[in-house]
Amino acid sequence: MKYLTRVFRYLRPYWRLAVVSALLIVLGGLVGLLVPWPLAFLVDCVLGSKLVGVTGTVVAIEPSPTIFHSLEGNLARNRASNVRAVNMAASDRAGLARLFRGPEANRGLTTIVERESAANDCQFECEVETAPLGAILRPNEAQNARLFKVDVEGAEWPVVAGMLPLLSAGRPDLEVMVELAPERLAYQGKSPQDVLQFFHDAGFHPYRIENDYSPESYLARQPHCRPLRIGTPIEQETDVIFSRQNAETL
Repeated sequence: MKYLTRVFRYLRPYWRLAVVSALLIVLGGLVGLLVPWPLAFLVDCVLGSKLVGVTGTVVAIEPSPTIFHSLEGNLARNRASNVRAVNMAASDRAGLARLFRGPEANRGLTTIVERESAANDCQFECEVETAPLGAILRPNEAQNARLFKVDVEGAEWPVVAGMLPLLSAGRPDLEVMVELAPERLAYQGKSPQDVLQFFHDAGFHPYRIENDYSPESYLARQPHCRPLRIGTPIEQETDVIFSRQNAETL
């Protein structure tokens, strides 16, 4: 929860609609190891719902039928009426993909990347419908989106590649959060540098969000650290926010 809460803290005064999306398959990103899956993703959406307020909107895209069912129940219990949940997967094209559900101890490992699933003891769950993000969002959501959050267990490249029309047509302060892991991107034949170059060509600059992924870091109170500009190659799992702002920090 720590790293996205920090981003929300500096974004909150400015947004009117946010898309905090579990694009394709998501660990949830906000809770990590402290909350058992699927609660991580559920808390992700509920926290987003609270932070955008009554005038904001969250679009949660979740392809796993099992997790989606839990998501709907949790949203109802929290009266999160400003969240629109979509049961499909974002990608770079319309079609079908095989979905592999993560083990019970960590549903956050759910993925459509078969090599990633084999490494984490995931089991085939179903085939899921895929489409580019622009085809999933409603026109007003695409035009007004303030923040996209992408945490998809190795399938980042097709999600990002399908996002290009949204980047060029989005609002000037649109920002995109992506969890980048070199070894996972390699399954797609890509690297973090490919993702950075993609956003650079679209007019976005990369900033690192502090997150050491340890359970202890989530428990301890930490000072607020603004995202720092990335100037060196990404060699380990890193949370990145892409912004049109050209500065040393956000």
